[in-house]
Amino acid sequence: MDKRLKEIREKIDAIDRGIMGLLNKRMELSGRSRELKDKTADPGRENEVLSNVERLSHPFVDAGFSRRLYREIIDESRRAQERHDIQNSGMPRKKAAMKIVVLGLGHMGSWLARELSQHNEIAVFDTDLSKPERFPDAFILKGLEGIRAFGPQILINAVTLHRTIPVFNEVLRYLPKGCIISDIASIKGPLDEYYAQCGLKFVSVHPMFGPTFADMNALRGESVITIKESHPEGKAFVRSFFERLGVTVFEYSFAEHDRMMAYSLTLPFISSMAFASCVDRSIVPGTTFAKHMTIARGLLSEDDRLLGEVLFNTYSLAELERVTAMMEYLKHIIQGKDYEVLGDFLNKLRKNIA
Repeated sequence: MDKRLKEIREKIDAIDRGIMGLLNKRMELSGRSRELKDKTADPGRENEVLSNVERLSHPFVDAGFSRRLYREIIDESRRAQERHDIQNSGMPRKKAAMKIVVLGLGHMGSWLARELSQHNEIAVFDTDLSKPERFPDAFILKGLEGIRAFGPQILINAVTLHRTIPVFNEVLRYLPKGCIISDIASIKGPLDEYYAQCGLKFVSVHPMFGPTFADMNALRGESVITIKESHPEGKAFVRSFFERLGVTVFEYSFAEHDRMMAYSLTLPFISSMAFASCVDRSIVPGTTFAKHMTIARGLLSEDDRLLGEVLFNTYSLAELERVTAMMEYLKHIIQGKDYEVLGDFLNKLRKNIA
């Protein structure tokens, strides 16, 4: 063997012995630190460690490699702390129920991340890097490749519908075996076909509430839909999570869901849009007008993409035609000024909403 090569290898062996000695010391200190903490997971500290090692990586060590390596070390440190619990109390502290990644921190994604972090270990990612900073109790993913090191059991894709499938395609390579993928799209559209082709366990969910009109801190009486074709494990987790919040869980097939959304979302959406298109700001508003104005403003504060997804639902046009036909009939009644026909019409409406 070349003498210079032998010398280099001997130096590497010495460095390896030093690394393992320091790693053993780190694990010992990690176990002792457990006595000074309420729980093993400390996302704020762990994110700090990961940022530090990325900064210290240069010039020869890739920052992404350093982050993945230390993610593994941190996970092993947490396991060491759990072993410390067992040795000192005879039983481990209660571990987080699930490891969950939330992608997309819009209104609903942010709410899910906050709620799920109370009983689970959460990692978050958004292309707007300022958004994850709002979640001190979550692990902040700097890139999608961080999903591999985190090792989620569930991945929730909370981006808009037109990005849902592309984002799934981007992250599939990083998912551990058995991970359940999930969407929260208001309209399911092409997701039925996608899930059938990808071959992964999935749970498709639609929370029928949002921050525009619902009180997100008091959701009792609100509803959520799970898709019938979803994997039983995923449906069981969703049901447990939402029922704990007092939310009623319904189950429909993909096709049933989108047909229903044409009624429950498209109908009120187009009614509010028709009202907004006719608003004359110079008119003194009455109570009913003011209430409609509040609803219209709330609706139009939503993202254009979300509104488009609802309106472009395959079944929306039929709902719009039904509304316009009814408006033509009402126009006919008004033109005829026939109180008897109007009375019959109003009684029918009252039965509809009784």
